[in-house]
Amino acid sequence: ARTDAGRPLVARYARYLAAVARGDLGWSFAERRPVREVIADALPASLRLGAAALVVATVLGVGIGLAGATGRPPGRAAHAVTLAAYAVPP
Repeated sequence: ARTDAGRPLVARYARYLAAVARGDLGWSFAERRPVREVIADALPASLRLGAAALVVATVLGVGIGLAGATGRPPGRAAHAVTLAAYAVPP
C-alpha cells in the first residue's frame, strides 16, 4: 500500500478529493469493508426514516398551523407552545 505520510497536506487532500470524485470513498476501519458498501446498506433505512419524519412533521405542522390560525383558545395555546419551543436554545 502506498503511504502519503510524507506528502504535504494539500497534496494528500487533493488526492483524496480525486478519489472521491471517482466514487472511491475509502475503507471503513470499523466495518472492515468499503465505505460505499456501508452507505449502500444503510441508505434504504435512512430514506424510510427521513420519509416518515417528513410525513409526521408535515401533518403536525399543518395541524398546528391551522389551529393557530383560528384565534380560539386551542389556537392561542398552539401559538404559545410554538413560541416557547422557539425560545428554547438548541
